[in-house]
Amino acid sequence: MKNKLEFTYNPKSVVLTRVEQLGQTFYKEKRLSLTANHAFPPLLLLARLKKLIEKPSFKVGSLEERFWKKDFAEMIILTDNLLMKASNAGHRIDFIKGVGVGGKVQDITSLVAWMRKQLSELESELIGGSSTSRLNRYYNAGTGYFENGAFFTVEYDDELGFFIDDQRIYLNQQIKRVLRELEILFHSPS
Repeated sequence: MKNKLEFTYNPKSVVLTRVEQLGQTFYKEKRLSLTANHAFPPLLLLARLKKLIEKPSFKVGSLEERFWKKDFAEMIILTDNLLMKASNAGHRIDFIKGVGVGGKVQDITSLVAWMRKQLSELESELIGGSSTSRLNRYYNAGTGYFENGAFFTVEYDDELGFFIDDQRIYLNQQIKRVLRELEILFHSPS
């Protein structure tokens, strides 16, 4: 029987991964979720996103290599869930600054949605089971090539850019801006 991974998300507890193999079930602690419960209220998701952004994975000069990909995946999932809630409330966040628009990526909301869709293809890389590296990060302004051959550019000093292949999202210029706009939206009285 092929290994089957199931991911769950609960911001209050450890995320467990259940692996079924030949009739046996094993549980391993993971810090990744590929699905999230949409029933969580936006303020709880916002609080989790703010806490997540403060992790060592996203600090300048962080040497943390073990969990940054999982933290990035969780950040994208939370951001996408919040952007969907905002769209359902009639407020699409649609800025394009720094977003490489083209094709299906039209604004920040579609970029985050695209990145979330890619996470399922990156599952083995996210849990450390793949030697390939489609997911990369780069700090500060610069241009170059990652080991996988993807060309990258970070346009801002003191910025952390995350890349899936050649698609980029910035922590400060984009994710934190989305967070600020969502806080205004969900904290405002209706």
